[in-house]
Amino acid sequence: MPLSIRDLNPADVTRLVELNNAAVPAVPFTTAEEFATLLATSDHAIGAIDDDAGLHGFAIGMNPGSDYASENYRFFEDRGTDSLYVDRIVVDELRRGERIGRLLYDHVFHRARADGRTEVTCEVNIEPPNPRSLAFHTRIGFVEVARQATKGGAVEVALLAASARSRLVEWVDPMVGADQMLGMSGLDYVRAMVDGRVPPPPIAALMRMAPIAADAGTTTFECLPDESHYSPIGTVHGGLVCTLLDSVVGCAVQTTLPAGTGYTSIEIKVNYLRAVRADTGRLTAIGTVTKPGRRVAFAEGTVVDAQGRIVATASSTCLVFPL
Repeated sequence: MPLSIRDLNPADVTRLVELNNAAVPAVPFTTAEEFATLLATSDHAIGAIDDDAGLHGFAIGMNPGSDYASENYRFFEDRGTDSLYVDRIVVDELRRGERIGRLLYDHVFHRARADGRTEVTCEVNIEPPNPRSLAFHTRIGFVEVARQATKGGAVEVALLAASARSRLVEWVDPMVGADQMLGMSGLDYVRAMVDGRVPPPPIAALMRMAPIAADAGTTTFECLPDESHYSPIGTVHGGLVCTLLDSVVGCAVQTTLPAGTGYTSIEIKVNYLRAVRADTGRLTAIGTVTKPGRRVAFAEGTVVDAQGRIVATASSTCLVFPL
């Protein structure tokens, strides 16, 4: 189910406490009264919600100059860098693997850049150990700058920092997915990418896009552009939108193909209707096959922004061939 980000408010405290305390000892146990105070003290407090408004993760952060008494926040204040400090980030255990942590951090880093911060900072427990969180933070570009004991020596943390304007792009060997494709129908293959059973192609990580739904003759992709996709004129490069459209219409064609059959674009026409910027938010692209074929297939695509406004449309012709 697609997720979106909204600001937290006092009405969320009960659910926030539930999520937080289910994650102990990775985060400190916190009462409802303490959490209400934390929320009021914070400068940035966001939650990840689904279509039913259920809250499945949150992040809470502080700007420099806060009264916040955290030992770890004070370390970064004394360090003297202009950072957005993430006090805690928690994801519902039942929704792990859905990239909610990355979605929350995407918004944290966007806010840091918008506010002119040079870094995003946080800490992860070393004792008691939290290797999963440490590995996650390393994957998205955080590096350890120090360690310190807190809570009277009961806890040791790794103090982490990441540049507000950097990205770490990782991918799986592209032939892993390509080899699996040979024995699967096109629809089964695209659905396997949606479900995470087949690794996405490397271009997906570079463009920050992913398929989220597939049926016969249609696919849906999401994309979260950022400053790293900007052109010289200060907007997201049109090539990203074109790539998103080429991918979604191509995969729509793929859903109509039997096993052992491939495709490639031989023509695509894109109409750009609205500029995209880092604060545009999530883009959603839908591709639909208008005429399938054994040699040539035709498809159309549309991209809309988070407000449902049309950003671009495309028509495409794909060559179909045996693999």
